[in-house]
Amino acid sequence: MHINSLNLMYQTFQSCRLTQPLTGTYLSVLAQALPLIQQEQRYIISLPRNVIRPILDTFHFPVQAFWWHRFNQRDRVELTAQPFLNIIVVVIPELQHLWASQQLAPTRALGYAFHNMHQFVRRPERFDPEDYLYSIHRVYLRWQPSPLLQAHFAHLLKRTPEELSMLLERKEPEI
Repeated sequence: MHINSLNLMYQTFQSCRLTQPLTGTYLSVLAQALPLIQQEQRYIISLPRNVIRPILDTFHFPVQAFWWHRFNQRDRVELTAQPFLNIIVVVIPELQHLWASQQLAPTRALGYAFHNMHQFVRRPERFDPEDYLYSIHRVYLRWQPSPLLQAHFAHLLKRTPEELSMLLERKEPEI
């Protein structure tokens, strides 16, 4: 069954942001989808029905699924989107751990920080590092990200991890 992985990303991070009951299931499905997205370099991917069945009929966050899809150029992942996919690959296991250990505040903060990431995967030119700083600041207020995730945050903001750390300590981002 084909799914729109961008839609799956959005639904997964919204579920984290709102700490919905199926958050763990969404995280598991996205974790299985990410290697296919990276391997095939397209947004529309095929997953076995039994993998996506638990999230197909959800009321709050339905995922677009279809049996047949004619692939075209618009389905391709652009090279400039790779940093956004890479950080999603890094954050999913961390979110799974936070969710499993019932750490809801950091789960919500990361959900907030990532709920629009699907747009940047689709259109990397829309990403504004200065605007994204607010989302990262919300995460750091609630949880200390792993060094790997910190490095990816810094890379997205075009800073070193040390510069990012100093920036977050020094100022409150404007809303």
